[in-house]
Amino acid sequence: MVEMLTKQQIFDKVSVHLIRQDKVCEGDDGCRYHGDDGLRCAIGILIPKRYYNTGMEEENVDNLFKFHKKAMIGCKLSSRYKGLLNELQMVHDDRMVREWSEELAKVARNFKVSPDKFLKAKPR
Repeated sequence: MVEMLTKQQIFDKVSVHLIRQDKVCEGDDGCRYHGDDGLRCAIGILIPKRYYNTGMEEENVDNLFKFHKKAMIGCKLSSRYKGLLNELQMVHDDRMVREWSEELAKVARNFKVSPDKFLKAKPR
């Protein structure tokens, strides 16, 4: 059986990625999971290229688990953490980059995870 990522591992990977990337991943039609220029959104960083397909771009987090279940399992993502994943995606999609640190700190508090790793991260 595949060992799924914990909520702390998910938060650490996404939050550090967003702080280091310091930029929204978007295309002509809005935010994207994987950008043409190598950028990734909050959820996109959790989806390795081998599991990614462009059909995912039209899906929200809930539908990724519904229609791309095998890929989500391959990415070691459990639907148990959809709430956390949705919140992290909203930070990327709905907040200004300059607000990300404050918003990620709120997510950490709400989901009872440690913010330590992202607080040490610096933009590239």
